[in-house]
Amino acid sequence: MKGKNYSVKAEKFIRENYALMDCSEIAAKLRRSMLSVYVFANRKGIEKHPGAGRGGNRIEWTDAKIKFLKENFFAMTNAQLAEGLKLKLTIVRMKCAELGLKHIDLQYWTEEQIKFLRKNYKTTGDVEIAEALQKLFPREKKWTKKHVSKKRQLLGIHRSQKQIHVIACRHSSPGGRSRTIEKNSSSTSLHDGLMALYIAWRDPELQKELRKYPEILDVKRKQILLNRIIIKAKNGTKQN
Repeated sequence: MKGKNYSVKAEKFIRENYALMDCSEIAAKLRRSMLSVYVFANRKGIEKHPGAGRGGNRIEWTDAKIKFLKENFFAMTNAQLAEGLKLKLTIVRMKCAELGLKHIDLQYWTEEQIKFLRKNYKTTGDVEIAEALQKLFPREKKWTKKHVSKKRQLLGIHRSQKQIHVIACRHSSPGGRSRTIEKNSSSTSLHDGLMALYIAWRDPELQKELRKYPEILDVKRKQILLNRIIIKAKNGTKQN
């Protein structure tokens, strides 16, 4: 798993292109493995999504790019727009939503509902938010996790791994909604696919690559199990 260090030139290339290119493309250019590129970027704080993290790359939306979106939105698909701009499809979708460009509005959100989502998404899971929205703003076709998740993506608001961990810990504490995890064999088994998802939760390509390295997945598995033991011990101390 160990390899030669990255040169200054290679690091510069990764910083400039990590948000624009697939990890596999960067790896091919640098003649490295996808996993090597990912680990290096993660260690240096280089983020895949724009504008986040210590060394995150931010997409520069020039007037020309925005004009291209507006002029071609109704003539091209989002995938074609992304190809034309040489950007990720998700990034283009988010920018279109920000500009108010939409083919059809499948789900209407009021300003009050969006405000509620923005206020709570960092500390509350999508399922809980959907349940709360159903109570506060009842719908005949009930709110679901998918509604909340999709809206977060359109708004460009994402949880950090630390925030996800805090939510998961709260759920697994005594009285938490996920306390039944101990009775759920699929959850306690912590299979390789789940471990890959935890490590690279927004990068399907890397998840696939990680499944080739069971030793890495096993480290993550042991970390989660250790965290559960610590949380359980802390909860037991509090109860005593």
